[in-house]
Amino acid sequence: MTRRVVLFLILALNLNIAIAYDDGVVRLLQVSSSGRTLYLDRGSVDGVQEEEYGVLLFKEEVSLGKFAVKPVAKVRSVKTLSDESVWIAYEVFLERALVPGAKLQLLSEANMLKGKSKLSAKRTGLVVNKDPAKEVKDFLLEGDSLAKKNQNYKVIEKTKNKEAHQDKDVDLIDVSEFENRYGDGRLFIDGIYKSPYAEEFSDRKRVHAFEKMVVAYIKKANSEEYEAKNLIALQEKQNKVTQNTYDEKSNEALVQRNKRRALYKRLRKKGARWSKDYSDQELSDILEAMDIDYEVDRRKTLLAYNFEYQGYVSFGLNLINNENINDPETTEQSKFDIEVGAESYFFKTFKDLKTLTVELSGRRAVDAFYGGELNARSTEYSLATHLNWYPFRRPSAIEANILYVGVLFRYGFAFLSNITNNEEGAYQVFGVPGIRAGLKYNFSNKFGVRMTLGYEELRAERIERSDDSGTLPDRARYYDGRIGFGVSKFF
Repeated sequence: MTRRVVLFLILALNLNIAIAYDDGVVRLLQVSSSGRTLYLDRGSVDGVQEEEYGVLLFKEEVSLGKFAVKPVAKVRSVKTLSDESVWIAYEVFLERALVPGAKLQLLSEANMLKGKSKLSAKRTGLVVNKDPAKEVKDFLLEGDSLAKKNQNYKVIEKTKNKEAHQDKDVDLIDVSEFENRYGDGRLFIDGIYKSPYAEEFSDRKRVHAFEKMVVAYIKKANSEEYEAKNLIALQEKQNKVTQNTYDEKSNEALVQRNKRRALYKRLRKKGARWSKDYSDQELSDILEAMDIDYEVDRRKTLLAYNFEYQGYVSFGLNLINNENINDPETTEQSKFDIEVGAESYFFKTFKDLKTLTVELSGRRAVDAFYGGELNARSTEYSLATHLNWYPFRRPSAIEANILYVGVLFRYGFAFLSNITNNEEGAYQVFGVPGIRAGLKYNFSNKFGVRMTLGYEELRAERIERSDDSGTLPDRARYYDGRIGFGVSKFF
């Protein structure tokens, strides 16, 4: 009994070691200053061999839930310890991935060509006489021949062309010719062509086979056809998978559920008394379809739920003209702003507050407004704190239109100027609570777009000005009604 337990533990240990190395995921321990010498956390215990070739790959998320495998570098091992190894990157494709602590996938020559025997080779010396090209060609095309007696055998049909049979995988040919070097009839052998060394040729073919396997792996890993969700459909298309009775029944049930879902959408338009014309069984089926629709919407909402905040950049225009038309000299034609902000899902863990978000934004706005006597041109730098409410969908919903409303408080500074009197002044700017409404759409690749409409009453109070007796006001009030368009990204 004890012997069986020991054998089982040894087998399990070996199996775990094999699994740990077969997944190919390694950690980059250290990178030299030149970026060419790499230290990996895999060694001889994991099956790494010295002087073997490898390719490092990086699995990068290109969109939400979708990944692409990209080659990082071609490497070759130069030193192997028990649990570490040193590699030289002789060709780098993605330098940004070569950082200490990075987790990469290692496709090694020894691991991918495991079980493949080395080429067996022999070397043949061919000495030609008059026409080297013809004699070499005839030698390569020469096959085994069978001596026969015409009187005893008759050729009825030639079923197969002659071919040379070898007892080795490769026959390396060295071609030489006879040369009458001194003109006295003595012949010397002079080399014309020498094949590469057998070991060098075998290594070259092995590396070539390894690189072809790596290319095929990357193509397959990045192909949508070979994703888990599409693999069965691909095999069914190629008639490699046949449905059993259970699968057929499951597909029939799926079709019926789709029909019930379509029925449910039609019934929603009939109002509160839609159920009076249906039996209990029919009503039960319709309610089941309602639950399915609810689950689909819920999964879309929770797909991006793990993100903490959403950053954005937007461009806006003030639609309200605060200028005095009697002052045509000091004016601003393009009343635009650039705004950068981040929206935090701080309340998402609270059941009653999950529809609220907190947002912080900063902007640079160019505007002009009436200052009491003449217009004042304004360049504003301000920060705003927003409290947003999402009445219909959560802010993290994916591939859905999301409407929200909110209030904001603004504080900052503005630099005012008047061209007519050549005056300048510095002011502090603050806004009584403004309101904003927005429409967002988040894509599955973490990016999104948004449109906002906002209204604020802003007040400017003088800090200093170039001329105390000038026309720039001590205090001013103007209105801000902006439309903005921006792009966002989850973080």
